[in-house]
Amino acid sequence: MQTDSAKASDHSQFYKVSPELSPAKSAYEKAIEDVNWAGFYASQFATDNLSNKGEKAYNEYNKSENKIKEYNKNIVETERLLKIYDQYIETKN
Repeated sequence: MQTDSAKASDHSQFYKVSPELSPAKSAYEKAIEDVNWAGFYASQFATDNLSNKGEKAYNEYNKSENKIKEYNKNIVETERLLKIYDQYIETKN
């Protein structure tokens, strides 16, 4: 998860978008950052769980779960902003 999200983040940085698309790109990049952190915390959870560090593992699990929730919110926001952009383009044509 972390490797793929890091690659997606790197690729996204290469692309320039119009000012109208900038908010959607920002929301997308935030979602990628969230999923990257979720992967990090999930990895920490697995390590701590195998080491019988129960409370620490539980905290890492919760952090991962919260980052997945933030990821979902940012993906929904990205989709919402892209729909607004599509409507904007339709009215321009």
